Amino acid sequence: MEKKHSSREGFSLIEVIIAVAILAILSVPILLYFTNSAVYTFNGKHEQAADIAAQTIIEEIDSIKSFDNIENDLVNIGRNWAVDSKATNPLADDDAGKTVLTRPISVNGFDYIAKVTFDYGAFGSVVLSPATPDDDDDDEDSDATETSVLFNAYNTPHFQDIYSDESFVISEDSDVFDIGVGNIYYELNGVSPSTAGAEGSVHGATGEKVSLASIKEKVKRTLRISISNYSSDTYNIKGVCDLSVSAGAFEGGIPAADISTSVVLNSKRVPKGKIKNIYFMFLPKFGTEEETGGIVSQNVIIEANDLIDSSDPVNPVNHANDMKYYFVVQSVYNEAGEQDTSKKFKLTVSGANYVDSKFYKNDLVESGPPFEESLLETSQEKRIAAVKVEIFKKNDEGAISGEPLVTNTTTKSV
Repeated sequence: MEKKHSSREGFSLIEVIIAVAILAILSVPILLYFTNSAVYTFNGKHEQAADIAAQTIIEEIDSIKSFDNIENDLVNIGRNWAVDSKATNPLADDDAGKTVLTRPISVNGFDYIAKVTFDYGAFGSVVLSPATPDDDDDDEDSDATETSVLFNAYNTPHFQDIYSDESFVISEDSDVFDIGVGNIYYELNGVSPSTAGAEGSVHGATGEKVSLASIKEKVKRTLRISISNYSSDTYNIKGVCDLSVSAGAFEGGIPAADISTSVVLNSKRVPKGKIKNIYFMFLPKFGTEEETGGIVSQNVIIEANDLIDSSDPVNPVNHANDMKYYFVVQSVYNEAGEQDTSKKFKLTVSGANYVDSKFYKNDLVESGPPFEESLLETSQEKRIAAVKVEIFKKNDEGAISGEPLVTNTTTKSV
């Protein structure tokens, strides 16, 4: 009997193994494609979120009006800004000309750290431009040239608001000196200058005359700021001109004793803590060439002894230090109406041992304390900076990790 064979024959084991191997080999690229696609998608989302973070930081920086607000106030607005370093010289081309701030920022579930660098020195120095090729045939290029970018080097004027609620102004005019000299004249001669005439009058039984001109030459003047406690919450501030002549200053031993008088220029009671600045505008006093060489020493004094709080004897507090003092010499003009700086005088200071006392000379002072040139103060300021915003990954410790994901550069000016 003949056997029948089925046409349905199976694969051998070897064939199955080879088929599986081929399928595995062919599936690797496909699996890698999907894996890489997932990685690229994740990284793309990461970079997109980092871009958004960088743009957010730039917009936040642009919304701040001044560099002072950025460096001093930004850390206080509740967004966790930290000042890593602060520029100390806006003209420096090294780290001294840079301010660096950092803060954490999260976008779409990704946590980053933003680092912002303000480079003031990039606009505060002279840069050297490279040499450029010449068109001639001498094989020599033109010299390198310097390009000035001193935007942060310009001085900004600051006008002082002298006549404000926080200021007390004392101004001396020529009548004040004449009034004081007239008082001394009366003490010496027994009559007023208007009665005796310009040449003076007989003094007592000696028969000596003391003229107004003589008194003006011999008189000593002290300009005094007097601050006293009027009440528990009020100061009494006075500007005073003290005039005096010493015993025996004139011929015949006149006067027998010192004579002095005081003329109050301005007086005001003010709440404590309100007045921040006191300005004393005074006239210079000149002498004759014969008597003094034209140079007379004048004294200014700040008198505020009863403002010293000695409740702590080890560290007494002088509340006069809560104010600033400005002694300003008024300009002198000649008959042509031009400022006359030919005459000089010396200025001595006593009692002005307080923190902020400044003296302005208007080119009239021969010697004295350190003088300021002008009430118009100037300063170098941060006007423009190159800004670099870098976005980093944040590690588990909350610190910067690796290289920046995004770096954006821009400029900011105020």
